[in-house]
Order: sequence, then C-alpha cells, then structure tokens
Amino acid sequence: MKLKTLLLTLLLFITSVSIAAETPKYGYVTDSVEIPMRHNPMIEKSNLYFKIPSGERLEIIEVVDDGWTKVKYGNTEGWMISRYITNDITSHQKLKQLESENKLLAAENIKLNRELEINKYLKSDEFLSSSLDSCFQLYGEAMAEHRSKDKE
Repeated sequence: MKLKTLLLTLLLFITSVSIAAETPKYGYVTDSVEIPMRHNPMIEKSNLYFKIPSGERLEIIEVVDDGWTKVKYGNTEGWMISRYITNDITSHQKLKQLESENKLLAAENIKLNRELEINKYLKSDEFLSSSLDSCFQLYGEAMAEHRSKDKE
C-alpha cells in the first residue's frame, strides 16, 4: 500500500512538473462566449470579477490540474476554467489578419504585373530597335553596292 501511494505521488509530481514546463505564457479566450473571470478557482464559492469578451489576450500565470487556469487580464488577476482558453487566436482575428495580408498581396501582384508589362515593352522596343539598326545597316550596304555598280 505504501509503495502504491509513493508511486502515485511520484507520478503526480512528474506530471505536474512536465505540465508546468509546457505552460504557454499567453492564451486567448475562445470565440464561443464571454468567459467569467473569478476571484478563486471554484464556481460555487467565488465572486465574479467580470466577463472577458471572446478573443481577448490573457497572460497565463498558472495552470492547475483541476481544470482551472490563473490568468492576468489588464491589471486584474483571477481564475478561469481552462477549457475556455486556447493558445491560438480566434478565427475572427485570423480572418482579419488574412484579409489584411490578402489586400497587401493583391496590391503587390498589381505592381508586379505592371512591371512585367513594362519589361515586355522594353524588350520589344530593344528587339525593334535592334531590327531597325540591322535594316539600316543592310540598306547602307545595299546602297554602297548599288553605287559601286553604277560607277562601273
């Protein structure tokens, strides 16, 4: 019996150390609802500080095994049920980021397409210029040959 108790205690200690090492510094309230922040990690005995809107950034202070997380929101520290906290930003925030990124990429795409068109015209102009130079050279050679035949 003592061995089982010792092993169980050791297992709980190792688990709590590994959980503490993996605790992220910040988390976000999920998209689903406004989440209550409480004075103590107990629903029955705690007083409600206030409700935190979805997507708000929280500083994670401590995660305990009974499903509660101690957080800091603004200047207030309190407890929230852990399942309402995610390490990812909300889908609404991600959508805003992607829309903003999409606008920047669309503007860059327009700029690059304009540069491509300009480069096409420049290369075409270089080709035409080179062709025209060749024509003038051939014309000059033909005229010189014609003049030399006229003299004979």
